[in-house]
Amino acid sequence: MFTGIIETTAPIRLSAPRPGLGLEEELTGNIFWLDVPFASELKIGQSVACSGVCLTVVAVDDKGFAVEMMEETRQLSYLAELKKGDLVNVERAMRADGSLDGHFVQGHVDGIARITEIKDHEDESRILTLQIPLHLSKYIVQKGSICLDGISLTVISTVGDQTTVGIIPHSWRMTNLHTKQPGSKLHVEVDVLAKYVEKLMTPGSPVSSSPVLV
Repeated sequence: MFTGIIETTAPIRLSAPRPGLGLEEELTGNIFWLDVPFASELKIGQSVACSGVCLTVVAVDDKGFAVEMMEETRQLSYLAELKKGDLVNVERAMRADGSLDGHFVQGHVDGIARITEIKDHEDESRILTLQIPLHLSKYIVQKGSICLDGISLTVISTVGDQTTVGIIPHSWRMTNLHTKQPGSKLHVEVDVLAKYVEKLMTPGSPVSSSPVLV
């Protein structure tokens, strides 16, 4: 579980065998490295959100960590398109005694959004307009939460497949958003609570059809 509060941005390091890791044969195009300031705190097997995609740490060295993508991850995300030096938003899993500063984020990407407009706003903030697939738009509501590239954001408006969000200067500088432009892709994870409500309200679902005891 994550919160959508980005800890750092990490540049992609090309996949290459690292001495002593025992991964020489496994290092393929499905594995990439990210350099982070807290490399010494990471352990193999833990979950890390990489631009909103929950991945498992498979190797650690003194500079950063490596994660591996399954084919489904390659198909549902844009991570396989990244090049050396591209910035990735990184968030470690939420601790049980941590604070929930954003919203409940699973790291399970629902789809891809495209930026259609970036507009300068007051006090160096920005307004982003996004095209989001219609089958996901039904879960997006004004003032609700949405996760874009792992960032917890509040929806300003949503009409059809067009959604707008506001980016404060801190979020613009401290995430990979400042590297984006119109046409750029963003990972989308809609609010999981909306999907649970839909399931509960669907006629014939196991829960909605259960008898009510009084």
